[in-house]
Amino acid sequence: MKQLLPFLPDVIGIITSPTGAVIRDILHRLADRFPRQVIVWPVKVQGEGSAEQVAAAIHGFNAFPFERIPRPDVVIVARGGGSLEDLW
Repeated sequence: MKQLLPFLPDVIGIITSPTGAVIRDILHRLADRFPRQVIVWPVKVQGEGSAEQVAAAIHGFNAFPFERIPRPDVVIVARGGGSLEDLW
């Protein structure tokens, strides 16, 4: 179900590679401009199986019980760099 984005999210979920430059860039920008709690769901973002991992992470964020940690207000799916062919 599509929902409106919150004006000021408290918790941000990020689906991306934990070792890529894009996660460092996102965390740096958030720390500088908009410090918030971040939950990273690590996935492959390139190559065989990456699309399935990203889709599973989206489903995982939706299904996770979030009893001990807060549920994200928004989720970012991020991939940086790479060729257009790799993205396809």
